[in-house]
Amino acid sequence: MSIGATLALAVLVAAPVDAARRPAIALVATNPVQVRASGFHSGESVRLTVRADTVRHATATAGRDGRFRASVRGATVSSCRSLVISAAGSDGSRAVLRRTPRCPVRGG
Repeated sequence: MSIGATLALAVLVAAPVDAARRPAIALVATNPVQVRASGFHSGESVRLTVRADTVRHATATAGRDGRFRASVRGATVSSCRSLVISAAGSDGSRAVLRRTPRCPVRGG
């Protein structure tokens, strides 16, 4: 196998691993706001900011696998409001979740 082919194979094999390590946030519940996150560094302290009906903050610590679950006290989201949840880790990891309003369409 040539050096070029070996390097190309190494890049293809490494790409999915790097993509899986990117920090991500998923919304679990809206009243109160609960999230689950992955891709953070092991033991990393993470500050969550929820911008919805109000602005609220919480902190969490990623486990050995880089995951955590957190509930943000006082943060609620109505369906007709936008939602932005940001997570900033102490090691520099960052993730953002954005959701547009989901208001029912009224006929007229």
